[in-house]
Amino acid sequence: MNSRLLVIKDENHSENPDIGLVIPLAHLNENGSITEIQPKEFPNGGIFVSKNFLSINQSFKTDEIFILNEYFDSEENDWKSTSRLQKHYTLGNKASKIERYLFMPVLDLNLPDSASGFLDYALDLPSNYLFIQNNGYIYGPFKATKQNDNWILSPLVIPSPLQLPTDFVAKIPLNVLNENDALVTINIKGVTKKFIKNLKEISIIQYEQIDYISDVKLISYFTKNHFGKGKNSLLGKSEAQRLSQGIEEYVKKNKAMGNTERLSRIRELLSDFLEKSDYGSEIVNEFLAETRDGRLYLDQYFEKNRDFLLKAKNKELEEQFESKKSVLNNELKVFERSVFTKKEELNIELKNIEIETNKAKKRIEEIKKQSDEDAHQALLEKQKELTEEN
Repeated sequence: MNSRLLVIKDENHSENPDIGLVIPLAHLNENGSITEIQPKEFPNGGIFVSKNFLSINQSFKTDEIFILNEYFDSEENDWKSTSRLQKHYTLGNKASKIERYLFMPVLDLNLPDSASGFLDYALDLPSNYLFIQNNGYIYGPFKATKQNDNWILSPLVIPSPLQLPTDFVAKIPLNVLNENDALVTINIKGVTKKFIKNLKEISIIQYEQIDYISDVKLISYFTKNHFGKGKNSLLGKSEAQRLSQGIEEYVKKNKAMGNTERLSRIRELLSDFLEKSDYGSEIVNEFLAETRDGRLYLDQYFEKNRDFLLKAKNKELEEQFESKKSVLNNELKVFERSVFTKKEELNIELKNIEIETNKAKKRIEEIKKQSDEDAHQALLEKQKELTEEN
C-alpha cells in the first residue's frame, strides 16, 4: 500500500533481532495533514516487520515517531485467529525519519532555568527538538542534552523557519496555535501527546522572541564583542570597581545595546559575582577554563598585570601570615594561662600536704611523749608496790 503512516517501533519480543513490530499511529497525507487510524484497518494493532527490523531498532528511540512509507497485505489469514499475528507486513528499509520541523513534540513542563538551562525532569526527553507548554504559551524550540542525571535545555543553534536570533526561543500563545490548526494530538500507547504539525506553517504567526542565553554563553558573548578590552583590563573580585566602570564605558560606546536584557543580565551576573563569591567563581572559572576566549583573556590579563598581581599576591600572603600569627599567639596565651593556673593549683596542693605532714609529725611526738610518761609512771608504781611488800 502506498499510504504513508506515522508509526513507532514496538519492543522486540522475538529472539531474532531482524524481525519485529511497528505500531501505526496515523495516516500521513500528501498535504502534511494526518488522518486517524480506524480500528478495522489494523485489527491486531501492529504491522509485522519481516526483515531489517534491526535497522529500525538502531535508528529510532522508543516512542520516537517515524514514517513507514509502504506496507503490504499478508497473504495468510492466520491473523484472524491469532492476535499476536498481523494483517499487514513491511520491511525495515521502508522506514524513514520525519523531516526535522514536522511533528515537533510539545511537553507540558516547567521552563528550564535560563541561567544554566537546567530542567528538573526524571523521564526521558525526545531526541528531536521540542517545545514546552507553560501557562498558556508554547516556548521553543529547545534541544535537550543529558548531563549525568540532569537535563540541560538550550535554544536551537541552527537556522530554523522561525528565523530566531542565536540563543533565542519563540513564545507563542497557545490559543493562537489552536486557531491556526497548528497543533495535533496523537495517541501513543494509550497516552495522548501533542505536536506542532509543521514549524514552517507557524513562522507566519506573530510571536515574542525570548532571550534564553546561559550565563556562560553570556560572558563569552560580551568577550567576543570586546567588552573589558579597553584601557584597563578587567578581571576578578579584587577589581570590582574597575569591572563596574568597564560596564559603564561599554554602554557609552555601544548605546544601541544599553537597554538590552543581556546587558542587564551581565550587570546582575557581575553583581552576584561580587556579592556571592562561590556563585561568581563557578561561572567565571568555567568560562576561563573551558573556553578559548577565556584562556586567551586570562593569559593577556596576566601579562599586562604581572607586577600588580605578584604584589597583590605577596600582600595577600603577608596578611594571611599575620592573621595566622595572631591566631597562634592567642592560642599560646590561652595555653600559658592554663599552665599558670595549673601551677598555682599545684603550689596550693603542696602547701596543704606540708601542713598535714607537720600536723602528723606533731601528733607522733605527742604520742611518743605521752608513752614515755606513762611508762615512767608505771615503773614508779611498781617500785612502790615492791617497797610496801618488804
